[in-house]
Parts: sequence; C-alpha cells; structure tokens
Amino acid sequence: MPIISVIIPAYNAAGTLTRAIRSVQRQSLPDWQLVVVDDASTDASRQVAVAAAERDSRIVFAAHASREGLYMARMTGIGRAEGRWITFLDADDWLSRDALLRLTQAADATPVPDIIAMNFRYRLTALHLPYAPASMRVEAETAPDELRHRLLQSIIDSEPAMSPAAWGKAYRASLLQATVFPDYQAFWGEDRIFLLALLRQRPALRAIDYIGYNYRWGGASKRFDLSTIEQYRQFIDAARPLLPDEADAEALKRLNDSLLRYFVSEAIAAGTPKADISRAIEPYHPCGQALIAEQAAAVAHRRLHYLLRRFA
Repeated sequence: MPIISVIIPAYNAAGTLTRAIRSVQRQSLPDWQLVVVDDASTDASRQVAVAAAERDSRIVFAAHASREGLYMARMTGIGRAEGRWITFLDADDWLSRDALLRLTQAADATPVPDIIAMNFRYRLTALHLPYAPASMRVEAETAPDELRHRLLQSIIDSEPAMSPAAWGKAYRASLLQATVFPDYQAFWGEDRIFLLALLRQRPALRAIDYIGYNYRWGGASKRFDLSTIEQYRQFIDAARPLLPDEADAEALKRLNDSLLRYFVSEAIAAGTPKADISRAIEPYHPCGQALIAEQAAAVAHRRLHYLLRRFA
C-alpha cells in the first residue's frame, strides 16, 4: 500500500499533463501512487496518461466514457486510490519536489490530523496575470479548530487566509471513505462542495509552512465560459444543506455574494464584455453594474500590483 495517492483529473490537458505527471515522478518521496482520470478528453490527454502508466507501474489510468466534470473525476480517482493519504493535482499545475514528503511527515503530528494543508504560489502563464502577487500563507502553529474555522470562512467569503481549493491539501483516506459526498453534476464550485462535505465531519486540520503546490493561473482550468452562470443555482442548492452547524445565519447569503464576485472577476479577467456579464448575473444580483465596476477595479489593481512587483 502506498503512503499517498495523487489524483489528477484531466480534460483536454495534453499540453500540460506531462509536466504535472513528471512533478509527481520527481518527488523526493518514492512511495506514491498516481491516478490519472481522463474525463473524456478530445485531445491527446488519454494517450499521454496511458503512455506514462505503461512506463511507470505506480501510475494508474482511468477514463470516463463521457464528460462528467472535475468533481466526478475526483470521485473516480478516490475509488481507485490505494494510499493511506490522498491529494489532488490539477492537470495544468505541478508539485514542488518535497511536497509529498512534507505532507506525509506532517501526518505523524499530535493531535493526529485528518487534513493537511500546505502553501502554494501562483505561477504566471504567457498571456495572463495572477490574482495575487504572493503566496497565501498558513502558519504551521495554528490550532486545528482555528484552521477549520479559517477554511470554512474561506469557502464562504473567499477570504485569502486559506485556499478554498481541494488541491494543496492531503486527506486521510479513511476520512474520504467515511464522508457522504453529494451527487454533484455542475461544473462550477466543485472544490467548495467537496470541502463543505468534509467539514461536516469536523476533521482535524494541520498546516505546514511549505510552498508545495504551484498553481498555474491562466492555464487550462481558466478557459472562462460565461454560460457557467447557468449552473450557479445548482451550486447554491447543493451547498445549502452542507453548511456546518457553526456557520451563522448569513453564511448562505455571503456564499452567494462571494461566488458571484468570483464569477464576475473571472469574466473580467477573460476579457468578457461588461454588458454580457451584466445580463448573465442579472437574475442573481440586484446591483450588477456596481458589482462589475467593483471587480473590474479589483482586477486592475491586482494586475498593476503584480507588474510593479515583477519589474521593480
């Protein structure tokens, strides 16, 4: 049994998948399993994954007959994982060399953790700029209850204190096996639904002060599609029963607002005309023009901040 399983969901990621796989193969910890799940790609992703599995017995290939989305690809990967710990890697990102070693070393901490979070950094692609100029840092000494609270607040409010993404974290396999995950078919908000389901188990969290995940902002996962707003209500309906007891009465409204801010900022960053954005969010936000103006200013500020830091 491997110590840790890495799950890579892949959809039309042939251009970046090789790098993601190699980042696992180059880990300083050799005792791992890699599960690549092809979500019915129409490019060469399947061939890349199959070729890697043929060369390395630690790599397992799985495939969907039709596209089911990131969430279901991760569920398929969990079903094939054999490690005592499980972590996720997007097909356009990569791991730092000691990521798996540092995650598994933290598994021996007291109290025994169920989820271990590491830091990450944004990586720039040729045509895009990152949302933040620096890593989101989590202190290793933070108590488990405080970490759980911070993760919940990040999911609800999109706070930068802790990433609300499924990647960049390792999960005890027994925790995943004990969790009842909803049957979620939308292609939006998958990470938050996954984490909200886990938080209902009140898991013990631990953080390590190591930048082990490299997030490629502007890559395959950032091909924005305005039509995803149509799945917005599916996300809210799925999230409502998953909010833990400690969430306050305003949590669902704040979750609404934070996801709409995220959607608008994604649309602006992708160059979508503001009139089109306004029409898309009109059923969900009474002050759409104000929200668009707010997020346009925020995106411009982040880009300027990044440029100043990059060329200073």
